[in-house]
Amino acid sequence: MSVSTLILIFVGIAMFYILLSSVKGLGLNGSNNERNTPSDLHIRRPFLTNRERAFYRKLENILEGRFKIMCQVRLVDVVSINPKYKTGSKSIGYFRRISQWHCDFVLIDNDFNVKCVIELDDKSHNRPDRIRRDKYFNLTLKQAGVRLLRFNNIKDLDSQALSL
Repeated sequence: MSVSTLILIFVGIAMFYILLSSVKGLGLNGSNNERNTPSDLHIRRPFLTNRERAFYRKLENILEGRFKIMCQVRLVDVVSINPKYKTGSKSIGYFRRISQWHCDFVLIDNDFNVKCVIELDDKSHNRPDRIRRDKYFNLTLKQAGVRLLRFNNIKDLDSQALSL
């Protein structure tokens, strides 16, 4: 067996044990221990901020049912990594970045094809770290051929701005 095969087996076993311990820690393994401990988890209420909910409602009115609106979708669920990078550090680096980021809104058609991604930016997008993140986010969508629309405020949203 080659060294790389052994490393892959070792990494696979390690990931299995990490996953297993995560499941046990969340009380999802079917044991009765979760009844005796207070939950560390709770449902997030509300799911969207007030601003995001207002934007969603306006977007819903403009679209008039032509597209479905998906909220808080992971970027890695919208784009995929080129198969030539499926293994190795480059693939892991790409995946780590795009799996941690979410699209505010994703419009899909009736066949569940992505039509565009919509970002509702606030003043946090003026910070240097967010500017860097947004550049990479924008480039990722551009390279994947996904249309990106960015709005700074709700009043800029109209049917012309969407032009779908």
